Amino acid sequence: MNAEPVLLSWLTSTFPDVRAVTILPADLADEIPLVRVSTTSNPVDRFRFETPSLDLDVYADTITGARDLAKRIGRAVLEQMPGASINDVSVLSTTVRDLGVTPYDNTNVSRRTLVIGMRLHDRSAA
Repeated sequence: MNAEPVLLSWLTSTFPDVRAVTILPADLADEIPLVRVSTTSNPVDRFRFETPSLDLDVYADTITGARDLAKRIGRAVLEQMPGASINDVSVLSTTVRDLGVTPYDNTNVSRRTLVIGMRLHDRSAA
């Protein structure tokens, strides 16, 4: 199981006004607000439980905009995602760590990074 599609699907349904991607578009400044998801680690145990860690880069046109959207997403990940069933994957628990504003080359775009931890169970593999 790959955790990125699980988080992307959940983000798309929970935040329909925000585009969620795994690869940044070339015209990023024209696409914001935007969230990029990337897996940093994905340990799996013998019972088909996964505990992935994902970076969630939140892009907006201002530092305040990026902060506010990151707060909304972080709160929703903690409060709404546990217990969800997404594509035959059960989300058992979540954690969020806010790394704050992270530098970005394009001065017209602000970025804030969240680290999302999840405990997942793939029910289709049982």
